[in-house]
Amino acid sequence: MHYLIDGHNLIAKLPDIDLSDPDDEIQLILKLRQWTAVSLKRVVTVYFDGGIPGGHNVNLSNSQVKVIFVSEGKTADSLIIASINRVKNPPEFVLVTSDQEIIAAAN
Repeated sequence: MHYLIDGHNLIAKLPDIDLSDPDDEIQLILKLRQWTAVSLKRVVTVYFDGGIPGGHNVNLSNSQVKVIFVSEGKTADSLIIASINRVKNPPEFVLVTSDQEIIAAAN
């Protein structure tokens, strides 16, 4: 199963990570690595607004967790929606967000 994750949206829902933490993204990435390590079938693409210069971050990504920091002038929401629109087999994907605009695009 491939999970498309709205990173900052998920962080806001977790009790042990705070959006005000300077390393909140790293904390989430480490949690996702632990979670995916349980099963090779778990694959994650996590999107963050801003932060590290935009693009796929190879230093934070591994074979199961792809980390994308969105370039300046774009939003994680727009990139997630673009990714949803490219999905060829929707039942193989799970969207993790509470953002209504993204949810509407997925339906």
